[in-house]
Amino acid sequence: MANTTIPNLPAAVGLNGTEQIPAVQAGTSVRVTSQQIANLAVRVVGPTGATGPIGPTGVTGATGPTGVTGATGVTGATGVTGATGVTGAGVTGATGVTGATGITGATGATGVTGQTGATGVTGVTGATGATGVTGATGATGVTGATGPSTITVGTTPISGGAANTLLYQNGTVVGELTLGTGVITALGSAVSGSGGIALTTNAILTTPTLGVATATSVNGLTISTTTGTLALANGSTLATSGAFNTTLTTTGTTSVTLPTTGNMLSSVTSVAAITGTPSSSTFIRGDGTWATPSSGGNVSSSGTPSNGQIAQWTGVSTIQGLATTGSGNAVLANGPALSAPTFSTSATVTAGTNAQGQGALTSDYNVITTTAANPSGVTLPTATTGRIVWVFNRGTNPVNVYPASGAAIDALGTNAAITLPVNAWLEFKAASTTLWYSSTLHQPTIYGTITFAAGP
Repeated sequence: MANTTIPNLPAAVGLNGTEQIPAVQAGTSVRVTSQQIANLAVRVVGPTGATGPIGPTGVTGATGPTGVTGATGVTGATGVTGATGVTGAGVTGATGVTGATGITGATGATGVTGQTGATGVTGVTGATGATGVTGATGATGVTGATGPSTITVGTTPISGGAANTLLYQNGTVVGELTLGTGVITALGSAVSGSGGIALTTNAILTTPTLGVATATSVNGLTISTTTGTLALANGSTLATSGAFNTTLTTTGTTSVTLPTTGNMLSSVTSVAAITGTPSSSTFIRGDGTWATPSSGGNVSSSGTPSNGQIAQWTGVSTIQGLATTGSGNAVLANGPALSAPTFSTSATVTAGTNAQGQGALTSDYNVITTTAANPSGVTLPTATTGRIVWVFNRGTNPVNVYPASGAAIDALGTNAAITLPVNAWLEFKAASTTLWYSSTLHQPTIYGTITFAAGP
């Protein structure tokens, strides 16, 4: 091979790692491959991803075999049988009294009556015979003897009974009961029901049907009104408990609808009479008074809050709805535990020219893929205290990263840019609304010295 200077060598195309390059190692010329040089490069490592969900619990292992049953213990020896006791010489007792004859069993139920035979066919009605000749009128019979003037009930004769009286017997006494006008009228009317005649004192009526009646008590329930109405729906029950009086007082027509389940009041000491005038702006106080709240509410909403949003105060008396993302509980400022958070990402950012305001960065993760100008320019978002922004340069030219107008990066001065080389990335943290701090520059680095020597 002829000696040729390096600038005159042809350019390598499509390196595959096997190419050999001369180098000096510890003062000695050696050859290295392009792959060995590439292995010295420090790869750009992105931020660690969120921990993946915990895998499902493995299947429980099979239950081990049951241990062997221990041997049965030896049966103890049988004890010695005790001696038989002496037979007693007791005298035989007298024969007991014959027991009373048992109660005669109940008569068996009457057998079922047999089925009635079918009715025979009615014979044909014969023809009506001719009417016979009317016979002569017979002679008038002899007048009967006059009956006794008295009647005898038991051994007591009764004579000369008065009109509108009723004969009755009470024990061994037989006498006449004078009937009033109403009783006479009632006896002359159609009979309703069955049984005996009820008198006024201690009469027992069995399932009577009463019309409009007047009473002072029923089964111990005292009735003290003669003009009121107690109406119960068919099948309903009005039940009270306790030994205290309950008084309901109405001054006008009142309808009360009770709940179908539960209690109206579960526990109260007393309920005072309700006073005042109810309205849409009043409430019942504990002392039974309709009252107006001492002060009205003054909170109003801004915009159109919807279901699932959280409230944010926009003034001393105004709230607005904020949309949420993700799931779980609300996060507070101190020590929140986040599970797999997702940051906004722009994966194909196009850088602008080298000037503030070009290539606006709007996400948390920003990957610059197009850098036409050398250098190109991008601009960080307006700083909010505590925000973190990552910027990656995957273009072909360096990129100057500018802060938003009026802000600064590190100690570079207001509106000054920091340079981001190709294949490098920086992390920016906002310390305030006008100051970003950048991390150490992350980029591929080749350590050591490569010395090229002339070939043979």
